[in-house]
Amino acid sequence: MQQAMTPKKDEVITKISKNMDMILGDLDIIFDTGDVQIRVGKVKKFIEENNLKDEYDYILIDSPPTISLFTDAALLASDYYLVPVKIDQYSILGATSLISVVKNLEYNFTHKINQLGFIYTNTDENMTDKTRRIKDEFENIKENHHIDDDLYFFSSQFSYVRDLMVGVRGNIASNYTKSRNDINAICHELIERLDVLERSDESE
Repeated sequence: MQQAMTPKKDEVITKISKNMDMILGDLDIIFDTGDVQIRVGKVKKFIEENNLKDEYDYILIDSPPTISLFTDAALLASDYYLVPVKIDQYSILGATSLISVVKNLEYNFTHKINQLGFIYTNTDENMTDKTRRIKDEFENIKENHHIDDDLYFFSSQFSYVRDLMVGVRGNIASNYTKSRNDINAICHELIERLDVLERSDESE
């Protein structure tokens, strides 16, 4: 049987800035073997073998908005999961389904994955009655779907930017200040939320 090999960090990690490195969608970390059980643990294996948790303050793993091997591999490598959600029926359904996926992974792989929170995206300052109703129903999924875990919904949101300027590389958001402020608020709340969860784990 062919042995699955995990690439070294220098082979796939690109330095973006002084304080940020990135892996630019290198699928070899997962798909260098046909064994599904090995593939689903490849991201976790990569992080562990290269001692990345000792090297970085935060490791963020972006995965597609679908339930797939990519999602499973990302979740099994993670201590927490964070979900961006657009306030519409389809996105809410996907976010609700993800909670069940996490529970199944925790059971099948004996790996605890804490819910970090849901972040609303493409939000308008003035919600329609329909949008507000969808949001309220979503925030009551704990009761409606008999979910045991406490769920967290970020108060910080990412606003929908309508101001666009057309450039050589396509449409570019020109409302930079608003977007930067949204990202800054989300990052601060994320760090605070992590701090609360980690203190809670230490006290148990």
